Amino acid sequence: MAQVLTTKETIKLYLEDISGTNQFDALLDALILGVSQRIESASNRKLFSGSKVELHDGGCVRLYVQGAPITSITSIIYGDYYDFANGTVLTAAEYAIDPSDKKNAIYSTQGLFPGGKESLKVTYVGGYIGADLNTSTVPDLLKMAATQQVIYLWKNRKTIGFDNVLIGEGVMSKVSNRWLLPEVQDVIKTLRYRNIH
Repeated sequence: MAQVLTTKETIKLYLEDISGTNQFDALLDALILGVSQRIESASNRKLFSGSKVELHDGGCVRLYVQGAPITSITSIIYGDYYDFANGTVLTAAEYAIDPSDKKNAIYSTQGLFPGGKESLKVTYVGGYIGADLNTSTVPDLLKMAATQQVIYLWKNRKTIGFDNVLIGEGVMSKVSNRWLLPEVQDVIKTLRYRNIH
């Protein structure tokens, strides 16, 4: 099952009219998956746990990976001109993860990582464990944002893509370019800075 940021059970707590039925489970699953993927895409960050490979510039004290939080580092290889097959594997003593760092960076214990543009190939396991697993590590702020967005889409599922505008005593519908709630967009901005842990 795909990893997601919230669950049907959580959504149903807020939707009393469907709390005792599984009639809409397929639609809720689709909304939850869509919202989870949209939030991940909009955050420009790999949110879910898995093995990841990234290239980073050398010559710096710390490396910020896209899939934080880091669970473990498989390897860091230094190679010239993308020749990582013949590169130098850094030993575990040459780098460390500082768990107190909210951005979950990898630090060089030698002062600086070896220099060069995209000269470091970092393979690691990172990201949040999705809410569909019992051991979820998704932060509460992120779970709540996904839950709010799914509830909004559920309640407005018949008018998605339109905003209602009051005009005098009537209502006019207009096409909307807004897909995410403003409070969910605020959470995504925070995710882009990689400081939700």
